[in-house]
Formats: sequence, structure tokens, C-alpha cells
Amino acid sequence: MVTGHASRALCNELVRANLGTCFVYAGLAKTELKAGRVKLAERFLGLARSSHGAMLRFLAKVEDEKQRNEIRANLVHLEEKLAVLYGQLNPDRV
Repeated sequence: MVTGHASRALCNELVRANLGTCFVYAGLAKTELKAGRVKLAERFLGLARSSHGAMLRFLAKVEDEKQRNEIRANLVHLEEKLAVLYGQLNPDRV
């Protein structure tokens, strides 16, 4: 069983790893969209948005304020990327 400091460190690493995965999914969505593979782009965008939602739930568990602020800034950047991709995939809905 992981407790205390080890648990917090594990949570921080999980958040950082998942955030990285979100950016990978967003990049894949952008690549697929440029290649004209809309369905794949939509799938990767959905995965990125789902992972982003998970990050929002875990953000409160990051106890170090500096790390939390860094992650929050990255989440804002990710949200902007996802909004652009969503707009490109759904121009009639924006």
C-alpha cells in the first residue's frame, strides 16, 4: 500500500503522464485531420477530451502549489488546442 509522500508523488506522476498523453492525442487528431481522416481525428479528439476531464478531477489532489499551477497552465494550453481542433472538425457548431 502506498501512503503519504509516495502517494502524492505517484499522483503527481500520474497527472503529468496523463497530461502528456492528452497532448499526444491532440497531436494525432491534428495530423489525422490534415490527412483528411476525419473519423480518426474525431476519435483522437474524443480521447484527448476524455483524458482532459480526468486531469481536471485529479488536479485538486496535486498538493504542491507550484506543480499544480504548472499543470493548470498546461491544461489551459491543452484546452485551447482542443477548442481549435473541435472548431476545425465542427465548423458549423462554433
